[in-house]
Order: sequence, then C-alpha cells, then structure tokens
Amino acid sequence: NKDTVHSVGAKLDWQAIENKLKLGAAYFLSDGLSEIEVQSTAFVPLATVAPVPDGREITHNAKLTVAYNVTDAVTAKLG
Repeated sequence: NKDTVHSVGAKLDWQAIENKLKLGAAYFLSDGLSEIEVQSTAFVPLATVAPVPDGREITHNAKLTVAYNVTDAVTAKLG
C-alpha cells in the first residue's frame, strides 16, 4: 500500500478598524492518493485477484472570520 498526501494553505488577517474590527480569510487545499496492490498467494491457488482501484480525494476548505470588539472586555466573533 502507498499513501501520498500534499497540502497547502494560506491565511490572511486584517485589522480593518484599529482595536475594533478584525477580518480574516483562509484557504486550504489537500490532495490525497491511496494505491493498493493486490497479489494472489500460494495459499489460494484458484482465487481470482481483481485489481483494487486507486482512491483519490481532493479537499478544498475556505473560511471567513469577523471579530468585533464591543468593549475592551467583550468581543463578538463569527466564523
């Protein structure tokens, strides 16, 4: 069996209003591949061995965030 995963991502935060409003954005990409080789053995001489298909998964993740300082002690967050 052979598994391969490649991942990359980026995140950006921006203080839109000093000490009041902070905005953020993030994006992540993951590309995975799983290869399985099936072989017959001497213990099962009459068995038919069918190849197993490779599994591939591509995942995209995006996220937006907002943080608003209502007061010095209270922050409302979304995302």
